[in-house]
Amino acid sequence: MEMKVKFKTLQYPHQDMTQLLDHIESEWIKLGGQEGLKKYYIEKLSTLLKDNLNAESIYDNDTLVGCYWVELISPHYGNVTIYCSKEKYTTPIVDRLVQNGIFINAQIEIVTISFKETFRQLFMKHDLIINERQRMALQLDTLAPFTVPDQGYHYFLMSKDYHDITGSISYEAHRISKDYEHYPEMNTCEKRTQLEKNVFDGRSGPVNKNASLMICKDTTIIGYCLIVDIKNCWGHDLVPWIFDISIHPSYMGKHLGKTILQLSINALIEQKLPILGLAVTETNFNAIALYESLGFYVVDDFYEFIKPVKL
Repeated sequence: MEMKVKFKTLQYPHQDMTQLLDHIESEWIKLGGQEGLKKYYIEKLSTLLKDNLNAESIYDNDTLVGCYWVELISPHYGNVTIYCSKEKYTTPIVDRLVQNGIFINAQIEIVTISFKETFRQLFMKHDLIINERQRMALQLDTLAPFTVPDQGYHYFLMSKDYHDITGSISYEAHRISKDYEHYPEMNTCEKRTQLEKNVFDGRSGPVNKNASLMICKDTTIIGYCLIVDIKNCWGHDLVPWIFDISIHPSYMGKHLGKTILQLSINALIEQKLPILGLAVTETNFNAIALYESLGFYVVDDFYEFIKPVKL
């Protein structure tokens, strides 16, 4: 039968979608994953479809062969979850997503368990910029607290009151690393400080206030480590996540990033949390070397795409 792909608004509960989720679960287990992906997706769809989620089912004639849904954390950042049963459906899905404009001035992570490299190559054929990243983890439940030497600096708990200062430090630091140069929320100092404020307002999850620290020289804030708590991650009820760690360029090269990260990790160990996570751009070699020196290991690689457009 000739392939005839049609896109329909995703509906759940729906018999076809239930069968597709069963298939996704079985494929995930074949890849070495644990049971529970179907349950996770059902909970996500049940919540997100109420918010007019951008989601579609993909049919070949009358057979459901795939689906996708888009989640935006902000107007400029989010992810798209994609699944299709056969590789021949990857091209129409990619074309559909690009035509829908989800990548315009938005950094979108591609989440898929099927044909990951094929999707990557197809998206790259379009006028999109790729950002290749990796997630890393540190086992806290087997880690002894670090001994941190007194270097003459002072440390304070972060608060929203200083978001304009810490946001500015982050902007200046990432101008050096260039790992966020295509992120619309971070390409000006004003936007970056607004993002800092949004994080303290709960944009990415509750701020872990006891582990989010600022480092000061005399009365001047020169760096910080900001950690948020992510629910239902990696099979854990709660995983603290490094949202950002930045040292002002004037104080780089003094190992202060390592020092403040060790202190934040010590605070997390006191909270008896099992694991710490982060995401880092694969070309940020200095940051990766720091994380690896403290015992972080790679969990997985992922990629994001964006189509920057000057408005």
